[in-house]
Amino acid sequence: GPGCRIEQDAEIGPRVVLGSGVEVGAGARITKAILWDKCIVEPHAVVDCSVLGSGCRVREGARTEPMRAYGNSAIIEKSS
Repeated sequence: GPGCRIEQDAEIGPRVVLGSGVEVGAGARITKAILWDKCIVEPHAVVDCSVLGSGCRVREGARTEPMRAYGNSAIIEKSS
């Protein structure tokens, strides 16, 4: 989408749709996913087989759960 920012070494794989204003941090990886407007994927986070509602944030080093949809403004934290 318009206004996206994708940092160096980020990987945007096949079957990915990015809404407007999405930010993808360095070393992050996105595959088979839909990210609605203004999502933020922090450095080294992984989004795989997921749908993120508008304004979601995937924290540094965190991973989304496959085959899951996250509501607007959800925050996905790194598992311990």
